[in-house]
Amino acid sequence: FNTHISTRTCGLTSFPSEKNKMTSYLIYSKDEAERRTEAAISADATPSLRRVPDEEESSETEAIMDDERGLCNTQAEGHPESSPLLTASCSPVEDTSKSASTEDRIPSDDLEASSSLLDEHHHHTNTSEQKQNDLRHYPRGKNSLSMESRGINISRIMEIYCFLLAGCLLFALGLLSGRHVWEDNSPYPVMTDVRESTDHGLMGTTPIPKMTVGAYYYPWHGGDFHRGDGYVRKVLHQHPALGEYDDRDPDTISHHLEWSKQGNIGLWVTSWWGPYTREDNTTRTVILEHKELRKGEPFEDHKIALFYETFGRIRKEDHYSLHRIKPDMEFMCEHYFSHPNYYTLEDGRPVVFMYLTRYLDTLVRFESVVHMMRMNVKDACGKDIYIIGDQIFGPFEPGQQLSAEQRLIEEEDDNLYSSAPTAFDLLDGVTNYDVYGSMAKSVGAFGGYLTEDFVTDYFLTEQRKWRKYAKEQKGCSFIPSVSPGYNDRGVRLEADHIPLARSLKQEKSGEHDQGSFFRVSIEHARTLVDPSASYLLMVNSFNEFHEDTQIEPVIGESTSTPYNMTFGIEYHGYGTLYLDILRNLTKDVHIVV
Repeated sequence: FNTHISTRTCGLTSFPSEKNKMTSYLIYSKDEAERRTEAAISADATPSLRRVPDEEESSETEAIMDDERGLCNTQAEGHPESSPLLTASCSPVEDTSKSASTEDRIPSDDLEASSSLLDEHHHHTNTSEQKQNDLRHYPRGKNSLSMESRGINISRIMEIYCFLLAGCLLFALGLLSGRHVWEDNSPYPVMTDVRESTDHGLMGTTPIPKMTVGAYYYPWHGGDFHRGDGYVRKVLHQHPALGEYDDRDPDTISHHLEWSKQGNIGLWVTSWWGPYTREDNTTRTVILEHKELRKGEPFEDHKIALFYETFGRIRKEDHYSLHRIKPDMEFMCEHYFSHPNYYTLEDGRPVVFMYLTRYLDTLVRFESVVHMMRMNVKDACGKDIYIIGDQIFGPFEPGQQLSAEQRLIEEEDDNLYSSAPTAFDLLDGVTNYDVYGSMAKSVGAFGGYLTEDFVTDYFLTEQRKWRKYAKEQKGCSFIPSVSPGYNDRGVRLEADHIPLARSLKQEKSGEHDQGSFFRVSIEHARTLVDPSASYLLMVNSFNEFHEDTQIEPVIGESTSTPYNMTFGIEYHGYGTLYLDILRNLTKDVHIVV
């Protein structure tokens, strides 16, 4: 196995070592390699032939071959432009006995370079006998290996043993310290509930001092529980613990604030459909004016942000006119942004969430929408608005982020669209409001019950890719989102959406752990929270009963009928289960991201 790696492979060059001419390699820099190669060519030394050990020898050389492949593969991942060369250098080589001549098998440059190495390191002569010896650097019998060869194998074994021992010790110390506990049988480094505050995290990670938990809140129920629209729990003879309440009643808001505190929710992102609408009136005159939000009261730290219902303000029937943006922003400035309980960043920037920016971006000049929002807020109250868009959806596909303008330009010239800004370039933060929509295809494939492996992959693969793209390529914050389940069959049965069960399918037992989908989602999503967004985690939702995404307490007998509403999924009167899960996984826990 006497050979060398090409001087261009992985940016390094490997030559046979003086200490062990059969198996050990010296790694030189590119400049040093070129110097040695030039010197070798000038010496016109004899080439050594490259071959693969026989089957008897393969066990002795397997570790060395793996090291070589590992080096090249690692470098190839970081430098894709060099991968064709790496493939050539790291691919298996043919036995010398199957070639007519060395010139047919090995490029002349490699032959000259390798010959120089033999001349420099082995001091071989150009005799015929010596050339034959070069072909036999590895004896064909295992028992004929030299002590020198055995020494290098023992050395490698000792290195591996020491490495494994050190790893075991570090892992044991981690367990003893109680700082991080990995989930059993999980291929991903996911943190479980470790209740310890510390300034130290895992290597290459950041500990979270305090997570901000927000929930989408719907102040639209009024005296008719949202205009009498249906919801699946009503069909199942289950109902909100407060009954079909009127959220204009301060006592209702008091209960919601209590439950929010129980679930560690410190932020409501309230649905907002414009000035003096039902949602605006409840938010502005009932919630923000609630006595328990005032300074010195139990919920003085509870915050409110507006969820700008885009398609209620930029309407299809108006041909997506933008004429409402200016008065909307002026109204927010006057009635919301200066309120002590309105949600702002540390630098005082008021936060506004926007619904379906990923869809709006395909219909209008989104750059104009964002510019108008920022400019009109600046003019009205001198503030720099912080906009979070519902831009993340489904598997990671950055190409889908092209705006309507970009797609038009791309059709005319493939090379022009890249200079136009995407929504990621325009927004301050991005999130995934529609968790169900992102999983919908798989929900159908699984018959409503997802598996833990699927949920793990969704967050730690797809959502992590979105996070990386947003932060590293576009410079905007990432806000992960979770949901307890989904079922809109009580309000839009004709759409025939398959419900998303609130429990995961247990592959071994076939049983369903109540609330497990929500629990596993939070365990993974909390590792994606972003320091630049105050470690914010969003929950969809607190009280959206029509799509059954609520975590507000529900009471009633468990049932899985009627089938046209449940698809056979078991529905429970769950009480405060989801509030308790949320609190246990987000409050006073040490998380690393």
